[in-house]
Amino acid sequence: MTGKLADKVTPIRLVIGMCIAVLLYFLLRRLYRETIGQYKARKVELPTGGMGIPVFSDGTTWSPLRSVEMLYEAMHGNSASWYNPWSYGTDEKTIFLVLGDKTQDQLAALLNTYEAKYQRDLIADFKDELSGTELSRALDYFSFVKG
Repeated sequence: MTGKLADKVTPIRLVIGMCIAVLLYFLLRRLYRETIGQYKARKVELPTGGMGIPVFSDGTTWSPLRSVEMLYEAMHGNSASWYNPWSYGTDEKTIFLVLGDKTQDQLAALLNTYEAKYQRDLIADFKDELSGTELSRALDYFSFVKG
């Protein structure tokens, strides 16, 4: 038993090494997203030229922002923190609640806003999060999108 303290892996060295690894991961991820990983959001044309976007009685028009936030949270959990133990899984009920009463113009605006805000492909997120009849049902809403 002739070992020096410097040659042994101590718990504090292990913790420091793990902290450095996590920090390096987040720095490299950010660098990738800012340089190589730039997402090019597509611009889907409104099928009826905007005639399907409702105008309310007070003169305001419908905005897709809240619907986009609800979709993101239903698929990825609360976006306020990277670790949320109470948001496991996908909330399919919320996804179909958001999509259910929208016109094609609203869905196109929702798709454009989601991709611009989160730099993610909404249809690809559906394919990652849903399966079976739920996936086909969600994709049916966006059947007007080419490609």
